[in-house]
Amino acid sequence: MSLEDRLLELVGEAAEVFGWEEFGEETDVEISESEDFPHPFTDIVHDGAVFRLFVTDRGSDLNHDLADFFENYREFEAEYEDVEQATLVWRAANDEDDFWYLRRTEEGDIGLFHSDLSLEEDEDEEEEGNGKKL
Repeated sequence: MSLEDRLLELVGEAAEVFGWEEFGEETDVEISESEDFPHPFTDIVHDGAVFRLFVTDRGSDLNHDLADFFENYREFEAEYEDVEQATLVWRAANDEDDFWYLRRTEEGDIGLFHSDLSLEEDEDEEEEGNGKKL
């Protein structure tokens, strides 16, 4: 599967988690590359928020990669400082069913969230318990 296909698949799954009804299979995904960001990515601006989605080029080891992802998030957030909410969304190359994301919580902390737990939260209509503050 090509990178564009994998990113498009991730966009579709993120659309489900974040409630983007107007996004579907016909959505164009523009892949960008930057010297400041280690992976090809796509940025989506939606309802006052910006989402940077990417697929890592290898399997993810959160113990090893998390510090880098937090640094990437801080740089991404600074790049879009005029936007209400910034969210960094990624999937490991070897993962097909879920993804991780970082965003600021209502308390102002950076939270680490998992897509499966976010979907369960939506089904239960609860707003807390799907992430960890770090």
